[in-house]
Amino acid sequence: MTVFRSLLACLILVIGAVSIHAQPEAPATAPLLRQIAVADTLDAAQQLAFTPGAGFLVLPASLSGKIDAAELQKRLANAENRPVDEQLLVAIAQVIEAFLRNQGLPTATVIVPEQRIVDGLLRVAALPDNSTVLLKRIALADTVEGAQRLFPAADAGFLSLPASLAFINRQELQKRLAAAENRIVDDRLLASIAQVIESFLRQNDFPLASVQIADRRLADGTLRLAVLLGKFREIRIRGNRWFSESLLRNKLDIQSGEVIRVSDLERAINWTNASPFRKVRAHIDPIPNTNEANLIIGVDEKLPLRVSASVDNGGNTAIGETRGIVGLTYGNMWGLDHDLTYQLVTTDEYPVYRGHGLSYRVPLPWQHTVHASFSYSRARPEFFDGLFVQDGENLNADLRYSAVLRRGNNPVEGFFGLSFKQSNNNLEFGGNEVQSSKADTFLVSAGVSGVRRDRHGGWILALTLNGSPGNLNSRNTDAVYGDVRIGANPAYVYGNLTVQRVLALGKGWEFNTRGVLQKSSTNLLSNEQLSIGGAATVRGFTENTFIGDEGFVSSTEVATPYFKRKLPFVSAARPPLDYRWLAFFDLAHVKRKHVLPIDRSFDPLSSVGVGLRASLPPHLQLTADYGYQLARVPFAEGRGRLHVKLLFSY
Repeated sequence: MTVFRSLLACLILVIGAVSIHAQPEAPATAPLLRQIAVADTLDAAQQLAFTPGAGFLVLPASLSGKIDAAELQKRLANAENRPVDEQLLVAIAQVIEAFLRNQGLPTATVIVPEQRIVDGLLRVAALPDNSTVLLKRIALADTVEGAQRLFPAADAGFLSLPASLAFINRQELQKRLAAAENRIVDDRLLASIAQVIESFLRQNDFPLASVQIADRRLADGTLRLAVLLGKFREIRIRGNRWFSESLLRNKLDIQSGEVIRVSDLERAINWTNASPFRKVRAHIDPIPNTNEANLIIGVDEKLPLRVSASVDNGGNTAIGETRGIVGLTYGNMWGLDHDLTYQLVTTDEYPVYRGHGLSYRVPLPWQHTVHASFSYSRARPEFFDGLFVQDGENLNADLRYSAVLRRGNNPVEGFFGLSFKQSNNNLEFGGNEVQSSKADTFLVSAGVSGVRRDRHGGWILALTLNGSPGNLNSRNTDAVYGDVRIGANPAYVYGNLTVQRVLALGKGWEFNTRGVLQKSSTNLLSNEQLSIGGAATVRGFTENTFIGDEGFVSSTEVATPYFKRKLPFVSAARPPLDYRWLAFFDLAHVKRKHVLPIDRSFDPLSSVGVGLRASLPPHLQLTADYGYQLARVPFAEGRGRLHVKLLFSY
């Protein structure tokens, strides 16, 4: 075998020389090889100088008596007067090492230290005995060939990583390998180091990672390892019917030959699962005796059509106390995974109020989202037994671009939006005013939201800024806004801050507190104000009891674990009723930005109460809360209120 290695190395040297003949002449700055000086230690090799008249090969006394120097010089002769490049250096090292091992030095190792070729001298360290080498450093590369060419600098530290492996946590991995530093290198140590690195990578995003020893020449104390991260060979999709295979492949955006990384795969799966009409799962199927795996994608989907209907008592006396909403969603428009939703909103006073909403959602290939929505409502309430009929109209159009700024366990999302609103009334907000002319609102919005999880639960934060330049058309002027509300201005800025804390108390109990703060630069129209009172803010009060330009809303809840109960009128094959109880305390206060002499101040609203959250999977959901008023307000009917909402979806 050593004879074969020696012959192979000579062949590499000859091929290298021939390739140099075939290439254009080297630049004048490339030095020519005139002498090879060999020492039996790395330190001694670095001190060697050119020896005139000593011939092409200069050997130390410790080697000249043990090997056939003339034969070695003959094998190296083709390298003389050749331009020095990396290929030539590797070939020379292999020729000398193979020759020494064939000459009775089976553990000999040859190292070409880092050097600048001066006077055509190449310094080489030939260590006869490699059995007591101490480990000085570990150098990693992402290919075997790359690892073999590694010569890390002396100040590179114990663990050296190339730019292609910069994602590895060097500090943490070096800490795990620290015990190997300055240990005598043997097969057991090499196997342990490879196992530690491999386990570290598999625990940190690379489930098929493997480590290979690229070069056992350790005379300089450097262990060169190749880190092979594992790649996908085939991507197979099974179980899809309503969503095409090409669509799912584009959503996943995972290609054959791509490095297997758990975080990338999870991100692809989460993005693909953004549609409520499907659930995909991934299985990595390793291919034996390779560093590859097939990716099996199982798809659990349903017809991308959803019909929903809900009823609640969240209306008001002007448009009707009981609201009804019917919705229809199709989740794969044009076969492109786009969502289209239509909603009809009305009340128990059907001739008085009707609203229509249309929204369209487009998931983009780079995992951002564009959402467009449009709504129109009209209210024609009667007052004094039909003596007066008001005619109010509201129109809204929104365009929003959303992007995930940070993924993982603590995601952050941002958005930018444009909005247009047109209205001549405040009927939907509990008022009874209808103006003779309409006012237009043009808004630019930007916001960011994030989740921060910890071992007790999590924080949710959201910040939104809204601005209107004003005076963009004839219905967006100071005069029009002043007619709608004294002190209102079409150029303004306001912002909302939401902070929520969720705590897991153990055994299914939860503590949830939420606060919302709004600040404004001026008096706002009713469609931009903060309203308090009702199921979403302060329970126990009528919807939109007060509305103001600035203020805060807070809610604190303690919820029980979920309970399950079989209902007697439901088939035994159906899921049981899921329900939980909660207790709450709500508090809110709003005010006007600029108070006029005729304006009265708003009292804070506060309430306590109990609630129920129940569902009968997969179609029915019930929300019920009873709030008791801790603070009385003028013209309040009773001291409490029940808020109920029933939702059916199919």
